[in-house]
Amino acid sequence: MNLFARPIDKLVKPEYVQHVEATLGREMFWNVRLAIVGLLGAMLLYYIMLMMDSGIQRHIIWFSVQFAIGVPILIFYFFGENWIKDTKKRIMFANAQAGTIAAVIGIGFVFQIPEIKNQSIKLTAFSLVIGVTGAAAFTFACNRFTFLFYSVPWLLPIQIYFFTTGDLGSMVLGGMVFPYLGVLTFLCLKDYERRVELIRSELTVLEEKEQVLTASKKLKTSLDLVNELKTQQDGDYYLTSLLLNPLGVNAADEGFNVDVDFFTKQKKNFEFKNHKRSIGGDISIAHTLQFATGPVTVFLNADAMGKSMQGAGGSLVLGAVFQSIIERTRLETNVEPERWLKNIFLELQKVFESFDCSMLVSVYIAVLENNTGKLHYLNAEHPWGVLYRDGKAIFLQNRSYYRKLGTPGLQEDIMIDHIQLKPDDIIILGSDGRDDVALPGHEGNVRVINEDESIFLKHVETADARLQEMYELIAASGEITDDLSLVRVQFKAPREAAAIKEKETASSLLRDAKQRVDAGEAAEAASLLRRAYHSASAGPRALRAALNLAMQIKEYSLASNIAEKALRIQGDDTEVMYLAAFAERRLNHLEKAQHYAEKIRVIDPNPNMMNLNLLADIYSALSEKDKANSILDEILTIDPLNAKARRLREGLA
Repeated sequence: MNLFARPIDKLVKPEYVQHVEATLGREMFWNVRLAIVGLLGAMLLYYIMLMMDSGIQRHIIWFSVQFAIGVPILIFYFFGENWIKDTKKRIMFANAQAGTIAAVIGIGFVFQIPEIKNQSIKLTAFSLVIGVTGAAAFTFACNRFTFLFYSVPWLLPIQIYFFTTGDLGSMVLGGMVFPYLGVLTFLCLKDYERRVELIRSELTVLEEKEQVLTASKKLKTSLDLVNELKTQQDGDYYLTSLLLNPLGVNAADEGFNVDVDFFTKQKKNFEFKNHKRSIGGDISIAHTLQFATGPVTVFLNADAMGKSMQGAGGSLVLGAVFQSIIERTRLETNVEPERWLKNIFLELQKVFESFDCSMLVSVYIAVLENNTGKLHYLNAEHPWGVLYRDGKAIFLQNRSYYRKLGTPGLQEDIMIDHIQLKPDDIIILGSDGRDDVALPGHEGNVRVINEDESIFLKHVETADARLQEMYELIAASGEITDDLSLVRVQFKAPREAAAIKEKETASSLLRDAKQRVDAGEAAEAASLLRRAYHSASAGPRALRAALNLAMQIKEYSLASNIAEKALRIQGDDTEVMYLAAFAERRLNHLEKAQHYAEKIRVIDPNPNMMNLNLLADIYSALSEKDKANSILDEILTIDPLNAKARRLREGLA
């Protein structure tokens, strides 16, 4: 333990020294202000006692001198703190003033106390001196030297008096002052160190707080940047999902002895502008076409390499190319299933080869002849298809093995596999997400992925080939680690060809669909409308009628497909465009809806209030308030009482 307090630069870090000195200086001035006021008050009491003992006349000189020096010092301590800018010089000057006033008063004691006649008053005066010394020890603890500068000149003169009296009692009393002064000095210096430590602790806390605030600001900046990047990324995801939506469709006509069903659970889920969507590399497509052998159902299940955006990019390319092939095939009249499968596989391979192995896709493509039940299929490194017959599930074997689409070195000699289906047979296709399951019950952080592909056969049998139940069984067996998509195709007993031919004209299908709509049988009506849409006899008038019926039963996805086909035939039909825009708005395909509505404005310069209201609603949903308000201004200028426009304006306010 140090008997004398260390300097500030030994107690705190160098960067804290100046702040600690300034803080202690301010505290010292406050303490001394109060101390001098108390001291002058005590001196007034002291002189009152002297006046009571021997009259004031004998002490008036010392009274005048002491108060003449004390009052200016008091004024300096109250008002002159900032007169001297340098902290060290200001404290040194303050110490000098404390020593001056103490010396003047102390010397006065030497001349005044011996003349006091009343011993009680003399003892009281001595007690006053000792008491003021004790109070000063704590008042002047803001500096290492102030207490000594004050107490030594304050006590030394009176100590000389006590030791020169020759009286043993006075000498003993004077001698007791020294240990008292030593103890007070020690306590004063310890209190000084405590004050320094307290300030240092406060500075450390402030420094740590500042570091936390700085780190928080950096973290917030980083988080804002991450959120901004995530918003941009989610915007890209959302746009890609909009592009994928019309490609991965089940457009198979269920009226041709075949039922097709899809189930897709992509791994990547996201939310963009309150729209919850998912995106991934799995895609399933089904269409009904007319081949030389009769009506067929073509379907595929594919898994593009990569997660999220990369996989979605592969699915997008595959879906766009396959959709182009489908539309081209509709214009052909003499198509053989096996030849068609070979050609489209080679065409897809050439497209993906151009990506130089950066985009690979496993795919299972099949053609089912609706009248005969003959299945033609081709597997390119995709999980095996499953045949479910009479409650038993088995894998469909492949005679030939092909690598993923985009893998170089594919030979043009393509072999197509065949199988003859029986009525009520079910074909199940699925991506590798059906097998990539992290099994539970393993210790540590090691994940064990299922490697037994036959487990999927048990799921098919347990679920009786129902897709939702199959997914629930897979999910219950462990954590699904990849995108999962399933396709279910059921072959039913074929109808008589003559009966089918008799009923399959577009007009007859539309008549039946209208009856179903009037009877409130929306599902049956939608099935008939799909068949009319695919019918070769469906012209512009029939398609427009089918479109109106689809809108009536709120089958907006079907209405969108019908509108697209009608516009390919007659591209300037603004009525069909409006219905297409309305359907896309209901499907929340805002960009497509905007495209149709704006195109109407280009084709028809006359204001169409219904289309303008729809376009304003679309821009409002796109958060483009300026464009929405501009269109609403146009509407309300023509029709100020337009109720829908007024409601939209209130919603934008």
